[in-house]
Order: sequence, then structure tokens, then C-alpha cells
Amino acid sequence: MDMKAKMAEKVKKDAEKKFGGHPELIKKIERAEELKAAGQIIEIELKNILDDKTFQMRSEEIKKEDFESLRSSIKKHGMRTPIFVRKSLNGENKYQMLAGFNRLRAHKELGLKTIKAIYNDNVDDEEAANISEAENLIRTQMSFFDMLCYINKLKERGIMIKDIAERLDKGRRIIEMYGQVGGNEKLTKLIKEDIVTFSDAVKLIKLPPDQLNKKIAQLEKFESKAEAKKTVSKSTAKPACVINEAKGTIRIAINGTIRGKESILKELKKAIVEIEKIEK
Repeated sequence: MDMKAKMAEKVKKDAEKKFGGHPELIKKIERAEELKAAGQIIEIELKNILDDKTFQMRSEEIKKEDFESLRSSIKKHGMRTPIFVRKSLNGENKYQMLAGFNRLRAHKELGLKTIKAIYNDNVDDEEAANISEAENLIRTQMSFFDMLCYINKLKERGIMIKDIAERLDKGRRIIEMYGQVGGNEKLTKLIKEDIVTFSDAVKLIKLPPDQLNKKIAQLEKFESKAEAKKTVSKSTAKPACVINEAKGTIRIAINGTIRGKESILKELKKAIVEIEKIEK
């Protein structure tokens, strides 16, 4: 079994395992592999590859340690998976990238002159976009920035949020949250610096603007996720006692363990104080 056949077989198994309930996605991934299998593996000079990111579905905001690991692996062992290219459509004797942008970047930083690529000239724009999308779908894990870049690229192609959610097997609200968090420059910076997670950012973005800005200012002073976690938990925690005088209701929600009974009693005392403040 040659390299392309092995790659196709592995991708097919991974796709069936990950997207067994989404035959349309499996079909898209299999089509991408067919196009790769129909291509030829060639060695290309880096200077002949256009600096074009039309089909880059993955963010360039790859974690430093992940990129260093990729670059180190290529330096020691060579590149296992070729990039995917087609001939440039503008008439130049150049190649256009379809998949493998970070592998290309690693080659450039290592000072290498050539790179191994799968070349197929019978790929139109729609199929090129599908190839790039398929490569990202089959990944076992996508970072926040990968997902945000991917969602934005699909939006640019006119794909509706509900359809994006279906492709990713996620709720529509989660897709919308990527847009809201991604639109806040300071929050995305905290995610990039590994101070907060996407889940933390989702909790924070729901705060009123003044509270959000105040919490972000606090978080910017921290240097680790562990330090920030307490601030996020405190700022997004729901009150134990919620009083709605208009509806005439009181809701008390306190969870804990027997060992933590002291903290539970403390919350109950606070709730009692709040209830006693209600005017009769």
C-alpha cells in the first residue's frame, strides 16, 4: 500500500469513528481523499508557492509549543504528510496552497528550499474549499482560534449558522458564542496567553459590559490559568438566593458536601439575611 492509499485508509477510519452519524460529512471527507489519491506526489520549491491564504481554514494562532513540536518533528524526521496544492489560476507558473499551511510555515522557518506536495490540477474552487474543510474536520482537536477561523471562513462562503452548527455537531448557541468571544480583542488575548479557556470566556461574555471590562482588567494581571480560575468562578457564580418581589418568589440553590457544611451554613445565613430584608 503506497503513501496516499495509507493516508486515505486512515482518514476514512477516523471519519467513520468521528462522524458516523453525519453521512454528508463523511462523503465530503472521502471526496477530498479521492482528489488527493488522484494527484501525484512531487517536490516543489518553496519560492514557487504563492503566499495565498484563500483556503486556509485553520488559524495561524497555533500554540507556540505545538508549532515548535511540528517544526522539530519535520527537522528530525522529515514531513510525514505532504501539503496539497493545485496550479495557480492566474496564469503564473506557481502553485496555490489548499492544505498544510503550518507545515509550509515550518519549512520556511527551517530554511528548507523544497517541500513534498500532492499536486492535483483538476480541483475547482468549491472542491478546494471542501478539501481544506475536510482536513480540519478530521482533526481530533481544534483550538479556539482554529474553530473561530473555520467558522468565519464558512460564513464568508454564505453558510448559515445553523448549517455550520450541524457540520460541527454543536449547538447553534455555541457557534454564536465563538463569534461573540472572538469579537472581544481583550478576551481572545487572554485565551491566546492561556490565562482563560474558551469556556471561561463564554461565562464572562455574558456579564454586563462594565462588569466584563472590570473582570478582564483583573485577569490581565494574572500569569496563569490557575490564578484566573477563582476570579472567573466568583464573577460568574449565580447567587444562592434569588428574590423576585414582583412575582412573589424566593429561589434558594445551595450545593455542597457534608464535609463542606460550614460553607453551606454560611450561604444559608446570607440567604436568611436577604429574605429578612423583604418588606412585608
